[in-house]
Amino acid sequence: MKKDLRSLIEKLNMSLTRQNGEWAVAVASRPSNQEIAIIKSRKQELIAELKEMQKERFAKENEEKENQKIVVEYQEGEILQGYKVKQNKEKAEELGIAKMVSNWGYLVKKEIIEALGTEFTVNEARAYLESLKTKKEVTKEEKLRSLIETAKVLGHRVEIESYPVACDGSVEECDTDIITKYVDASGNITISRMHTH
Repeated sequence: MKKDLRSLIEKLNMSLTRQNGEWAVAVASRPSNQEIAIIKSRKQELIAELKEMQKERFAKENEEKENQKIVVEYQEGEILQGYKVKQNKEKAEELGIAKMVSNWGYLVKKEIIEALGTEFTVNEARAYLESLKTKKEVTKEEKLRSLIETAKVLGHRVEIESYPVACDGSVEECDTDIITKYVDASGNITISRMHTH
């Protein structure tokens, strides 16, 4: 039954469209009277099948994009030297593994080459970047656990990090505030704001 619908869809080159805000079936080829009757009687099934086919097509396109190769080559210039993307430049930049350098091309970070080599798929690059992110998160968690232990030993809260931000406007003649995050022996995190007049 489903196979019959797909055959009819392909034969008549059907596609999804909108009509008065509702999904409808567009037919590119001229249908016979019998096919018109099938289209009218099975309209909702055809719409559902067209949506399913569209999902399958998008999934296949995504899979193909993920399996595309990124090819990198070493290049020496007068001023700059490094690994330059030779194939699939835009995808490399989108992933964040390459940066556009004016009048040179897309420069790839050395650690990417060390980890993946000079030819790898988009999927492999994405997996590597995800593993880096996971390692970074684990390192942050380990640092926090260590600071909690330090707070227990010292008997007071300890600083996690400190950084400048634009003033929140609660004090006149202040442009920059210093945000400091602390953790106590129980693992509670507090944040303080100091104005720099």
